[in-house]
Amino acid sequence: MRIGAFKRLASYLLDAIPLLFILGLLFSLLVSNMLQPDNYDRVMTIYEENQTEYFNTLEGYYDDFDEGLITETELQEKEQNLLEDFLNNNEYLENVIYTYYTNTALYYYFGFTLLYFIYILITKGQTFGRRFLKIQLSGRVTFWTLFLREILWKNIFWTFTFGIGFIIDWIMITFTRKKRTLRDTLTETYLSHAGIDYPF
Repeated sequence: MRIGAFKRLASYLLDAIPLLFILGLLFSLLVSNMLQPDNYDRVMTIYEENQTEYFNTLEGYYDDFDEGLITETELQEKEQNLLEDFLNNNEYLENVIYTYYTNTALYYYFGFTLLYFIYILITKGQTFGRRFLKIQLSGRVTFWTLFLREILWKNIFWTFTFGIGFIIDWIMITFTRKKRTLRDTLTETYLSHAGIDYPF
């Protein structure tokens, strides 16, 4: 009997959460400071001050409108001009912040992918999550098939299809008799209950 979608997902989360915790710990202790530009703290302070000023000015426009001092057309014009000024004046600050957050996202993505692959290799596919839920990986389990199965056809496939790959996997597991995903078929591997090693 093959493994259903919920049990597969639960085993993946049991493996992923500790790795994300490790990455978060490394990020807070070391990586965050390495990724931040030299003037990041100052940039954030100025940006927050400018945001506060923007919203205070905007609130003043709404107060003027409520009191009948300006018309709705004037309010819309003032809003548009204020927004354009804010975006123009803060373009550099937003670029610095965007770069930092982009680098952070890349750190987590590539860091998780690398840690997960090392973890998969060390355990030869028999991860803590799978052992805990009494699941075993069988079939052609090699360095190459683990890379294809766990990295290319899982992490990368799910990411670069914007989650559609996950949905495809879910449908294949839920609605096919053999409960096999694309990665199962392409790598000639399969998940089954521990102690039961048959390919059907």
